[in-house]
Amino acid sequence: MPSAQTLNKAIKNVYVKPGICANMMHLFEIKVSSMALQEKVCAILLDEMALKASLQFNPLDDQVEGFEDFGQFGRSPKHATHALVFMLRELSTKWKQPVSYYLSNGPVKAHMLVPLLYEVIRGVSAIGLVMKIVICDQGRNNRAMCSRLHITEEQPYFYCDSVKIFFMYDPPHLLKSIRNNLKLHGFIVNATPVFWSHIVKFYDLDCKSPIRMAPKLTSIYYDNAAIQSPPRMSGSPSP
Repeated sequence: MPSAQTLNKAIKNVYVKPGICANMMHLFEIKVSSMALQEKVCAILLDEMALKASLQFNPLDDQVEGFEDFGQFGRSPKHATHALVFMLRELSTKWKQPVSYYLSNGPVKAHMLVPLLYEVIRGVSAIGLVMKIVICDQGRNNRAMCSRLHITEEQPYFYCDSVKIFFMYDPPHLLKSIRNNLKLHGFIVNATPVFWSHIVKFYDLDCKSPIRMAPKLTSIYYDNAAIQSPPRMSGSPSP
């Protein structure tokens, strides 16, 4: 492998702007051309992270960076406080590749998420990849985007240029939502009420056993304050 200094020099020659990076997509297209069909089937993952607002001058582009920037959808004089990243993840092997990013003042609103998503789908489809699913967390704007795409339980997919693409939330966030609903409301499983206090009682009994049934279950997995008040029953069954 080249040295770190050599790699840093090579990276300096690749200027990555907000939006889809044309240079990176060109190199990725060369790689895709040698892939088997199964390796081309992938998912689009999108997520945001908070940034510290900061401005700096970029002499390569002769402009000040640090403002809200949606690539081909334009810039604004607002300071960027969030970065939205789109990444590809292959479904049968282990490769993954970020393909675009956008800078925004606050979380990206749903009315912008939809065209940005379509831009990424069209861009990666143009180089020969096969999009099958979009995955994101359950943030408010992502849920609003889901509504704009007309995603429902009966129709968990949408179309982009006649291509059928499924939509799902990130499984770890779904598990957290199930946990939170169990703590706050409780579930009904096979006509039997299930509450968070049942897990706490099991933990208390298991701790007293010389051979534990759930050794990985520790006190950090529950909050006593959350079960002091009577839980409210949820009328819907658990998933």
